[in-house]
Order: sequence, then C-alpha cells, then structure tokens
Amino acid sequence: MILLVLVQIASTIAKNLTSKVTSFPGIDSSLMLSDWYSGYYPVSNSKHLHYLFIESLNEPSTDPVIIFFNGGPGSASIHLAFFGLSPLRASNNENGTFTLVPFNQSWCTNASLLLIDNPAGVGFSYAPKNWDNVHNDDSY
Repeated sequence: MILLVLVQIASTIAKNLTSKVTSFPGIDSSLMLSDWYSGYYPVSNSKHLHYLFIESLNEPSTDPVIIFFNGGPGSASIHLAFFGLSPLRASNNENGTFTLVPFNQSWCTNASLLLIDNPAGVGFSYAPKNWDNVHNDDSY
C-alpha cells in the first residue's frame, strides 16, 4: 500500500508544476540550487499527506530518490529538511531567530529527496475531523 502511495505522489509531483516552490520568505531565491515542490496528496477522502520534494543537485533525471518518513506523532519529516538533509540549513541568528543558509553536505548532493509528513495530523499533513487522526495497523 505504501509503495502505491509513493508512486502516486511521485506522479502527482511530476504533473503538478503549481506545487513548485519558487521562494522562501526573506531568503534570496538564488540559494535554491535545484527545483523544490511542496503540496498535498490525498491518501483517502479525509486524509491529506504533505510532501516536500527536492531535486538532486547533480543529475535529477538519473540520480536515485531517497524517500524519508520521520513519522509521528512527534516530529514532522519537513522539520529535518532544514536541519541537515536539504541544500538549505537553518542557522540560528544572534537574536534567536533562524535563517536559511547553504549546506554543502546535503543528502541532495547526488540524490533527490522526497519527505512525507505522516500520518495525517503530523507536520503539515492533516485530516479535517479529529477521528481521522486516529491511526492503527489498518489505517494510514
């Protein structure tokens, strides 16, 4: 089931250029060295998983794709995108705020990265009704 969802998410990304990330607030867009995509994939009528796809910095058409699930309920996958996985890393400023800076040890150096916040209710993934955020071995 998970493999089917991943294939469908990948095809959604490939066909939906409206999910392309063109900038981050307060960040120079020239720092985005590859294409980024962010959006939602409905895994059921009521559950929507958020994904972030970052293309490889090398050869995105032939490099492998790393699929990353941090899992819930405690931490979203997208959180880790900016703390060591992506080409941009959060850096703590002297005033306690964060900014994004280039990170040359990114997992995206030679692979594309697909991060998925799961299950619904974790990170930006959502389900509009509270009972849809209940998960067990038979739900996703």
